[in-house]
Order: sequence, then C-alpha cells, then structure tokens
Amino acid sequence: QARWDTSTWAASLRSEFSPCVPPQSRVLYVEQASGMIFNKFMRVFKETKGMPKLFRFQHMLNSITYSLMVLFALWPWPNAEYSLNGRSLTYQEFWLTGMAPGFLLFSILIIAICFASVNKHWTGRVGTFLYWASIIAFMSFYSLNGGVIGGAIIAVWAYYVFYSTGMRQFFVQSNV
Repeated sequence: QARWDTSTWAASLRSEFSPCVPPQSRVLYVEQASGMIFNKFMRVFKETKGMPKLFRFQHMLNSITYSLMVLFALWPWPNAEYSLNGRSLTYQEFWLTGMAPGFLLFSILIIAICFASVNKHWTGRVGTFLYWASIIAFMSFYSLNGGVIGGAIIAVWAYYVFYSTGMRQFFVQSNV
C-alpha cells in the first residue's frame, strides 16, 4: 500500500510560507492562481462547440448576464437606489435584508449550472431546464389559457432538453 508522504508536503508548505521566502515569489503564486481561476472561468464562454444552437444561445445568455451581474450589480454605485416594498434602503440595508446575498447566491448557482453544461454534466442539463421552465411558468401561469400555453411550451422545452438528438449527442456522458 502506497502511503502519502506528509513530511515532504509539510516541508514544502513551510518553505513557501516562511518569512525567508521573498515577497516577489508570493506575488508570483497569486498571479499563477488568479490566472488559473481566470482560465477556468473563461471556459464557460469558449468551450461551447458541439452545443445545439438553441442550448448554446441560452447558455451564453445565462453565462454573460449572470457573470456581469456578479461583477457589477452588487457594486455600491454612488447613485444607486435600493428599495424593498416601496421603502428606500441604504447599501448596508440592502445587504442586511438578505436581498443582495440571496441574489449573489442565485447568480453563482446559475454560473455553476453553466460550468456543469460546459463539462457535459447532467446537472447542467437539468439546471438549465429548470431555470428556463421556471421563467416560463412564472410568466404564463396566471390564467387558464396562460397555463395551457405555458405548459405546452415547457413540455416542448423538456422534449428538446432530454430527448432531442443534438442534446443527447452533446451530453453523451450523461445518464439523464
């Protein structure tokens, strides 16, 4: 049985984070880590080859929209006005009411669904279906006619996501 040698790992950690290591090399580690994170993030936008056209459009729409929202929507803009039930909020109150953290978590969830789609994981397929089906449901289930039309659109969307040939070929590794 192979045993993982913790002495070399601990020694490498001590050497990397000891006060004797020059700050320039620490900056290099941060630059390398940020480069890796950026490259992984850019995979969401670059690796869409093989996706069916409608799915690619919705994937790019989600990934671009929610990436920009995470970057800019929660920034404390000087002229921003936040409100809840008609009551004006300061930026701190906007965070303390739970609106900002909830929106941030939702945006990160959508970006995670986009990552799963690029990795051809079944959660990307199911997450994308649930996201767009919920939008259609909230927009159409206010009356009987809307419910029938919305239900038909959701049924067609489910057929496209789970049974179409293009989606099956793209998610060839998936069991869903």
